[in-house]
Amino acid sequence: VSLFARLDTWCSLFDPDTAALMELRNDIKYSRVYGPFGADINRRMACALFTTIFQDIDSALRSVSSATSTFRFGHAETVMFVSTLLSLEQALGSDNSPIAGAMPLARAQHRGFKTSIIAPFSTNLGIELYRDRRAQPFFRILLNEQAVRLPECADAFCSLDVLRNKLGDAIGCDFDRVCHVTKRAHLSQ
Repeated sequence: VSLFARLDTWCSLFDPDTAALMELRNDIKYSRVYGPFGADINRRMACALFTTIFQDIDSALRSVSSATSTFRFGHAETVMFVSTLLSLEQALGSDNSPIAGAMPLARAQHRGFKTSIIAPFSTNLGIELYRDRRAQPFFRILLNEQAVRLPECADAFCSLDVLRNKLGDAIGCDFDRVCHVTKRAHLSQ
């Protein structure tokens, strides 16, 4: 369809409201499987990655080099777990209420958790590290090359301490302990 810029094939099957409802249906699913409205472990899945990221950040802060880059690659699901840990759905406009099929369409269209924004095809998330004139570290988060302001920050550029505090015990977590499953005896009736 997009290859030939034709809108008279698949796109003609769906009006904008139907397409929005289909997107909502997927977002309900993904907001629970990978996102903020599912199990508590969704917020913890990215802890090992953030532990590594902060090791890289601390190393860069100790470095005498003025430019350092570290790249990590993963799947869209990884970005959704990271966005959940960072509460990006709040930064993107969520009011913290779970999305549901019974939501009025107008409200559903303004929800913060949208996979089409958080994890579209070729999604990416960047954390840029800077120092101000006093050598104090600050950061900026880019989601799909767009700056995102965390609710705790006055603007997109924010003190690194804010990010450390926000992530709390997710930095340095014991991933094996987070994902440990206790074997329970089968109860028969």
